[in-house]
Amino acid sequence: MAVIALILVKNLTGGGGADGENVLYADSVGMITGTGLGTQNRFTGVVEAQDTLKLTLADNQKVKQIFVEKGQEVEPGTKLFEYDTEELAMTLDQGKLELEKITNNISSLNSQIATLTTEKKSAPASEQLSYTTQIQELQMEIKQEEYNYKVKELEVNRTQKSLEQSTVTSTVAGIVQEINEQQGTDPSTGESQPFMSILLQENTESKERSASRTSEI
Repeated sequence: MAVIALILVKNLTGGGGADGENVLYADSVGMITGTGLGTQNRFTGVVEAQDTLKLTLADNQKVKQIFVEKGQEVEPGTKLFEYDTEELAMTLDQGKLELEKITNNISSLNSQIATLTTEKKSAPASEQLSYTTQIQELQMEIKQEEYNYKVKELEVNRTQKSLEQSTVTSTVAGIVQEINEQQGTDPSTGESQPFMSILLQENTESKERSASRTSEI
């Protein structure tokens, strides 16, 4: 198109003079249509990516109370929902009882070892091996009980921590997009639906960067 425009200009002006008279200056097609270098884009805008925070529940978790509703704005620290901790509290009590039982077993085994050690000192030589064997067996039982105690203690600590964190709070700023109390299956994807979804809002810093980019276009 640029070549055609120049040919038309030459035909209308007689091809131009050698002495520089009757010379016309033509803009390029890019300059006319606004696509040339150095032009400003007249159609500005900002494309924002929106992320979603999805909260799911384990199979053994139940929700006792929901503190928000669909469409509500939330900030970091806003209470979202609270777990039903009745069964968890019972599990914690049972775990503490088992720890106490293991402690009593270890104490009893140590008492037996102390008694056998005393008897061994006055026992004849023919019975020394028998006493030694009994003491070693009891010592092995103590080691096993000590291991059981550590395992059970970890379980109790996890249960205690879960109880202390029974209320779930938002870690982001956003809008509650959906609440699925029944947690069914997404008909379009076939995947399990999250219990709660929060549509993240763009933070202030990101907005300032977007505004800055828009002003530069």
